[in-house]
Amino acid sequence: MMQILERQGHLRVSRAQPASVYRATSSRERVLRKMVHEFVDRVSGGSAEPLVQHLLRDTRLTDVDLRAVVARLLQEHGGDDG
Repeated sequence: MMQILERQGHLRVSRAQPASVYRATSSRERVLRKMVHEFVDRVSGGSAEPLVQHLLRDTRLTDVDLRAVVARLLQEHGGDDG
C-alpha cells in the first residue's frame, strides 16, 4: 500500500536503515478536497447537492457541527441568495 501511495505521489520515502520513513506530500485538507471532488464527480455527476443533503440528514452531525456549517456558508457566501 505504501509503495502505491508513493508511486501516486502522495508520499515521500526516506529509505534509512533499518526502517523506511514515509511523509505525506500534501496536506490533509488538500487530499480531502481532492477526494471529495472525485467522489462527487463519480457518484453524482459533479453535483455536490446530494452529498450535502445526505450529510445534513446524517444523525452523526451534532448541533455544533451544523452551526459550524451554517457559519462557514455565511462566511463564504455572505448570506446572499444569488
